[in-house]
Amino acid sequence: MKLDPAPALAAAFVLLFAVTMGAAWLAGDRELARQLSQGLLNILIAVSGYYFGSSRGSQAKDATIAAALRPAGSVEHSEDSAP
Repeated sequence: MKLDPAPALAAAFVLLFAVTMGAAWLAGDRELARQLSQGLLNILIAVSGYYFGSSRGSQAKDATIAAALRPAGSVEHSEDSAP
């Protein structure tokens, strides 16, 4: 079994952001809280652009979305393989 560090890293970054945002809010530093919120929004926009941006073909986008929505263990059937 291969260990995937991505979920642990994502959780660590979310926790770090939450603690930093909470500390800024409790300290009364509204400007830092605003900058952190804007930075998070910028990161979310960049991630969305990477996965669904115009540089990727719409067929690849459709395949990505279909693969994400497909239940685990299901088999994909291609129209080309029909008899």
